[in-house]
Amino acid sequence: QGTTTINPRSLADIEVASSPPVITNIARNPVVATSTAAVTVSANIVDTQTSVASAEINYRINGGAFQTQTMTAGGANQFSGNIPAQADGAFVEYFLAAADTDGDRTTIPADTSVSKFFYFVRDAGLKVFDLQYTPFADGNSGYTNLTVTVQGIVTTDTTDFSFYWIQDGTDPWSGIWVND
Repeated sequence: QGTTTINPRSLADIEVASSPPVITNIARNPVVATSTAAVTVSANIVDTQTSVASAEINYRINGGAFQTQTMTAGGANQFSGNIPAQADGAFVEYFLAAADTDGDRTTIPADTSVSKFFYFVRDAGLKVFDLQYTPFADGNSGYTNLTVTVQGIVTTDTTDFSFYWIQDGTDPWSGIWVND
């Protein structure tokens, strides 16, 4: 058996036949949603071959049917849209989708069957559960890389100075390790 490889000498030897838009720098504001205001989701969306024809937020509430909200361009490849205000305690899942003028389409997260962005609507502030819980196999929190405030009881003694545990209940997902 032999092996054949194709080895381009430079990038000029490669022709990209199709390239969907690239979605980066996803942000939501406010980070901690309440029932009194919409949540604005923004992202940088770029297409290197053509132009972005559409961008949207696909979201659902408490596991219901997905709804679509159009994102609008704001200059410098920045797009934003709103998820309407939801009731206190709602669980909101969402993902972003974009298409270019050639019809090439992309989503982020890339595989929405195994992961989505999400948050809880909490009028009284977040609980440790909200930070720890995830329904997805990837294990990512809906608050990864975001700054939030939670309160709890410190359950570590003074022998641990660089980290500690706090909890705000005894149910699963109610404790968190804080690395200071």
